[in-house]
Amino acid sequence: GKWMDTNGQAIYGTTASPFKAPQWGRFTKKENKLYAHVFDWPTNGSLDIPAQGLKITSAYLLADDKKTPLKITAKPDGVTIHVPPKAPDEYVSVIALELE
Repeated sequence: GKWMDTNGQAIYGTTASPFKAPQWGRFTKKENKLYAHVFDWPTNGSLDIPAQGLKITSAYLLADDKKTPLKITAKPDGVTIHVPPKAPDEYVSVIALELE
C-alpha cells in the first residue's frame, strides 16, 4: 500500500512501454510521461534510457516529494539519467521522465 501511495501514478491509467524492457527494469507510459521502474538500481549512478526519438525535458524520482530534477545527459541512442547512489525504494524505485 505504501509503495502504491508513492508510485501509483506510474501504474494506474498507464500503457505498456514503447521500448523493449531493459535489463534493469520496465517502463510504463501515460500522456507526456514515461515511467522507469528500476528493479536493479545502478551502482555507478548512471541509468541508461533507450529513449531514441523522444525528447525528455526533465526527470525526477517519484519518491522525492520535492521532485528535485535529476541530471540528464543526451546520447545518440537515448539519454543517461544521473541517479543517487542509493535507491529510494528497497524493491522498485520509479523515475518519472517528462516528455516534450
